[in-house]
Amino acid sequence: FPYTTLFRSNDTIYVIKKDGSLLAFDKDLNPKENTLNLKLPANATLYSVIYNKDKNKFAILDKNYNLYFAEIGSEATKTKKLTTSTYDYYDAKKGTTEVKKYRIESISSDGNYIYSIASGDNVNGFETNVIDWEGNLMSYLNIQSYH
Repeated sequence: FPYTTLFRSNDTIYVIKKDGSLLAFDKDLNPKENTLNLKLPANATLYSVIYNKDKNKFAILDKNYNLYFAEIGSEATKTKKLTTSTYDYYDAKKGTTEVKKYRIESISSDGNYIYSIASGDNVNGFETNVIDWEGNLMSYLNIQSYH
């Protein structure tokens, strides 16, 4: 699957490709020029983005789960590395159990807080972090229910 997620900034819809590059579309889903200039460190690959219009601020998650904040055209500032917990994964074919980490799938926002959602292989559950727009962890939730 070549795309990871999408987000909206003003009147443009952006799709993040697996390599961290962006495709831009207008509201009618016609391709348009990508004029968004998000400046991440060289070693960071764009993974998930949300835009807060009221704060004129982006929250950016890279593939290593580092959370950054940026305004359009400005250098992104790293605030924290989001962490995930582990779970026991049973491989029925091998008859073995191994410890795996949840994977953060994306970030979203209601304008007040940023939410990360993480899942795992063969786990009917999730975990989430709630972070304010200053980068402070407000709460954490882990719900595990195995198949």
